[in-house]
Amino acid sequence: MYCRTVFEFLALLSFLCLSSPLHSAEPGRPQPGPENGPQDIFEKVPVGPLPDDVFLQYGEIKIPFSAVQRAENAYVANEKKEQPRMNVAPELMVHLRKQFGFQYLVNAVIEKYANDNKLEITKDKFEELFAQTKKEVTNNGKLSYEQYLLNYGLMDEDFRRSKNANWAIEQKMFESVKDDENTKNEVTRIFTQSKDSVPLRKVSHILFAYKGAQSFELNPPVEQLLPPATRTKEEAKAAADEALTQLQNGADIAGLAKEKSDCPISKTHDGNLEFISLKGLRPKHAPLPFAAPLGEAAYKLGKIGDIAEFESPYGYHLVKLTGLKTQDDYKDDIKKFLGRQLYQKQVRQLIEEAVPKATYNEKMLKIADKEKKRNETK
Repeated sequence: MYCRTVFEFLALLSFLCLSSPLHSAEPGRPQPGPENGPQDIFEKVPVGPLPDDVFLQYGEIKIPFSAVQRAENAYVANEKKEQPRMNVAPELMVHLRKQFGFQYLVNAVIEKYANDNKLEITKDKFEELFAQTKKEVTNNGKLSYEQYLLNYGLMDEDFRRSKNANWAIEQKMFESVKDDENTKNEVTRIFTQSKDSVPLRKVSHILFAYKGAQSFELNPPVEQLLPPATRTKEEAKAAADEALTQLQNGADIAGLAKEKSDCPISKTHDGNLEFISLKGLRPKHAPLPFAAPLGEAAYKLGKIGDIAEFESPYGYHLVKLTGLKTQDDYKDDIKKFLGRQLYQKQVRQLIEEAVPKATYNEKMLKIADKEKKRNETK
């Protein structure tokens, strides 16, 4: 999935912290509280008179009140499942109504832009991306897709249409990133600024713990829990030195790790810790307690097959370099990231153009107050 690849890479670029306008453009759970209002762009939309059945209008785009009310009611009903006695304050009702209306408006603006520019993706590509999206929004099936739509007052057709438009724009922006000199320079700049956080070294590892060394627990726990070490510090050092000699003489680190390692991850994965960053961090995994010295030792190794021994509060470690990555390995991911920046810029521009020219129905915002007061008297 396009987004997935980019976001995975973004997680590695710790110096970057982009928030996509799409996060607010797609229907989602509003933050419950008007205290965030001054910072929310949807609060900047003017209020004025509109036809009774139109909640929000921008040019020829009209967001019906029925759609906003459906989303609002679904949100409140869902919240009351957990808090049956919850009362929605009038100011929160107005806040929710504005936010839902604006979300529908942004989707409509994006869909119009895609249609006007004849942007589209193939049916097969859409189905592939949508299948992955359904897994994500349903937490891999823990929540039904129907319940997800119900929770947010969505209709399947609207959700699909919105996704299709967003992906079509995104694809166009990805395609616009050419392999020219400017792109090459940007790829180099981004990689250079972020390389300390990007996993470039693949390593295998063995730990020799000893009685009195610092112990650690892994979260989530691995399949195999190891008993506490009983050897002395001197015995651990001797065992590490012996294993280092064996490795330098051609022994297989996978077998030695499985037999000797006191690190449950390396023991149960034939020593393989996959690719790590200079800080010893591994993508999609919780940090190892000895990550920093592991990364430092690994990045001093020059070529595949090199081995180093180092000490940490957890014991004596052997680390072997088994793979290398360079800028070329991340070039395509960085180009997708650049494309996503263009996509975000385009969506942000569409939103910023719509805000001062759109209008909330003042009558519907006042009704939110009245409805709340009437409900409280029942």
